[in-house]
Amino acid sequence: MALDIAEAAAREGAASKNHFKIARGSAGEVCSALDFCGVQGAEEQQAKLRRIHAMLRRLAR
Repeated sequence: MALDIAEAAAREGAASKNHFKIARGSAGEVCSALDFCGVQGAEEQQAKLRRIHAMLRRLAR
């Protein structure tokens, strides 16, 4: 996810938006994976991922 965000920042136009969309998908996948892992503090991490997801949705417009 971090690498896709960095690559999006280095690009312009449609290519940048595409990498933000890919990163947004990765954030969703990680959030879902935390449901199954039983990791302590998963809910807090999911809340952070939801905020990142929202940020990426705006950046991908």
